[in-house]
Amino acid sequence: MQSLGRIRAPLIAVVALVATVALTSVSSAHRKFYKSSVSIAVAKVAGDDLARGEVDSKRRACRRNRTVILFQESKPGNTGQFLEIGRTKTDDGGNWTVPIQNGIKKGRAYHAQAKTKRVRNRGGHKHICKSKFSPDVIGG
Repeated sequence: MQSLGRIRAPLIAVVALVATVALTSVSSAHRKFYKSSVSIAVAKVAGDDLARGEVDSKRRACRRNRTVILFQESKPGNTGQFLEIGRTKTDDGGNWTVPIQNGIKKGRAYHAQAKTKRVRNRGGHKHICKSKFSPDVIGG
């Protein structure tokens, strides 16, 4: 009977250790969201009209290589109905430029969207840059 007690104590210690490690790994997994902002300006330029701006965030990975989509209002005053007219990726500083095919339309609103981006997705860690729309600007 005494040999059974000798086996139980180490077995209980091993089970407790495994449970502690499992709980620690579960508690360290998390989701973290990072906010971004997006600026936009439209400009008439010889050759091609352009929309340009910047994606800004406290996290560097949320600024660089971020997909930006440019939208144009479908008809003047048709608030809420926008069409995608271009997309690009930001440079290392978060800057972006999209040519506006057929030129800037007078009186139409334009805005840009920085798409959601996962910057880390390992071992239960999900670090995500949240999607963000710029304020509207009116073409002139």
